[in-house]
Amino acid sequence: MKTFMEMAKQRLSQRYVNDIAEQDTLEALLEMSGGQRMELLKWVMKDKKNGFLAPRKQAGLEFVKNAPDEGWGILEQLIRSDNPDDRETACEILEEFRDPKSYQLIKMLLDDEYPSLQFDACDFLSDIFSQDVIRTLTGLTQHENKIVREAAEKRLELMEGKE
Repeated sequence: MKTFMEMAKQRLSQRYVNDIAEQDTLEALLEMSGGQRMELLKWVMKDKKNGFLAPRKQAGLEFVKNAPDEGWGILEQLIRSDNPDDRETACEILEEFRDPKSYQLIKMLLDDEYPSLQFDACDFLSDIFSQDVIRTLTGLTQHENKIVREAAEKRLELMEGKE
């Protein structure tokens, strides 16, 4: 007989048609979790690797609010992970907290190897670390991909319009 966590991990490891279906499954499992709620939230936030971002974000937000010391430690691990999905998850969660610690962690993504994560960081940090954001966007205007170059140029124009 499987434990609750084994059953939950198996159900959440399935492929879902969309994030709403996966989110609904997570919410149903959380309702059944009883004393294992925090363990399930931690697993989804930290270790769930396939699926949509929204369930990981939801789990992470709740986990960090209820276990801040451990939660912030996990966010620091995720932002430094080799896995870009982990870094994106951390960024999405950190953006919700809007405090100096979250800004510093997101700032690490300005130098990420993935332009999409660099853009996420730039969008979030443009008012706080404008010079760092301009440096990152300027670098992206030289990217090999035309779509990336154009997106960087557009963001630079928007920043210039704010000044």
